[in-house]
Amino acid sequence: MVATLTALVLGLLVSSAKGSFDAMNAGIAQTGAKILLVDHILADYGPERKEVREQLRHSVASVIERIWPKKKKAPLEGCAQWSRLMQRRPFKLNCANSRQTPGL
Repeated sequence: MVATLTALVLGLLVSSAKGSFDAMNAGIAQTGAKILLVDHILADYGPERKEVREQLRHSVASVIERIWPKKKKAPLEGCAQWSRLMQRRPFKLNCANSRQTPGL
């Protein structure tokens, strides 16, 4: 009974994650299609819109780089700063009430 309930909850969780992924994927594809449409419309106006098209390409490339950077950052980039902060004020576990209290 417990295994069936666990499987049901896990299945619903996976289904929800898949739905979120599909919605995000469709949104990205639709945005890309709209950007291409704007670029083609600007191309139809002729060479005088070349500067605007270059600006569009640069803006799109900038957004893509912010979302999906080529150079991967450390998973916890601020971890070094956090570690230095924790070294200044170490915490000890107080077993009496299971709360963390500042160490001396």
